[in-house]
Amino acid sequence: MTRVYVLCAVLAMAMSGADAAAAQEPEAAFSDAMRDGDRGPEMVVIPAGSFEMGCVSGEECYDDELPVHTVTISRPFAVSRYEITFEDYDRFGGANQVDDEGWGRGRQPVVNVSWHDAKEYVAWLSSQTGQTYRLLTEAEWEYVARAGSTTQFTWGSQIGQENASCGGCATEWDFYQPAPVGSFAPNAFGLHDMHGNVWEWVEDCWNENYEDAPSDGNAWLSGDCSRRILRGGSYDDFHYDLRSAVRFANAPDDHTRSLGFRVARTLDSFASGPDAMPTTWEEFLSGNEWMENAQPVSWEDWEPVMQQMPPLEPDCTGVVLVGSFREDGEDVYLPREYFEQPPGKRVRDPNWTMHQASGNSG
Repeated sequence: MTRVYVLCAVLAMAMSGADAAAAQEPEAAFSDAMRDGDRGPEMVVIPAGSFEMGCVSGEECYDDELPVHTVTISRPFAVSRYEITFEDYDRFGGANQVDDEGWGRGRQPVVNVSWHDAKEYVAWLSSQTGQTYRLLTEAEWEYVARAGSTTQFTWGSQIGQENASCGGCATEWDFYQPAPVGSFAPNAFGLHDMHGNVWEWVEDCWNENYEDAPSDGNAWLSGDCSRRILRGGSYDDFHYDLRSAVRFANAPDDHTRSLGFRVARTLDSFASGPDAMPTTWEEFLSGNEWMENAQPVSWEDWEPVMQQMPPLEPDCTGVVLVGSFREDGEDVYLPREYFEQPPGKRVRDPNWTMHQASGNSG
């Protein structure tokens, strides 16, 4: 038996596209169920988009941050809200592998991990969840660090005070140790500690500049692969190495007290593609294979489905699938685009209530 939860507006009030854009909701987030019954890291859905990569500010540029070039990321993906913590890593078996330098474990970002360690962690997390976890590409990292900004830091052109953990950031952790994750305000994508705290391993090989760099957001896997890219700076670095554009590289087996990482997760569309999506409410609510295989999809996929379906109830102006419950755990499907352009009230509006419908999966 599969239970499908549908949200319906109590008040039949339509929201225009302009209203939706003006009242965008916070980012969509989720955590995947693991085979041991626990949950994976909290993940934030990042929309597709284009940005200028490199030293766009023209201030304090290093040669390896040039030339500035346009990168287009064509599909949404998910990124861990926080750097991977000791709590996350110790579940993987890191308790006997990684020294915490006496700073404590728990919500401290994991340190003393090599690029190879990070790769082993994402492989383990993928096997635990049945999803595709990986390191961010360098372009993805800068895209989510900037979060729409073109300044040196996501909050502006100056480091300021108490915005991050770094040398000279005016915090209790400066030059001493990384802060517990989430100690500072998130960026516009809802991600914490993109500047400072610990350097973050990404997938790419080292290249000395951006000549011939990929423009599609994919990892750059040619060049000097005896070194792998690190991004973001750390508690032990001055502010100019925390800039969104700064690049650094180490040997992939290096593991020091300022090196950590965060993870990305690939978001696939429906396994059989948009053509296999339901065309009636009966099919939508019946728990057919399309739902069992579902992953977050774009509003472009949902829109024609919603437009052709008759009203479910007189007082419902729109619906969205928020979960199916199966023997292997709970999966939540929350397309980010639905929050931005719903056919009716916003899903997180207090005037929405939950209605349950059941049907046999098959």
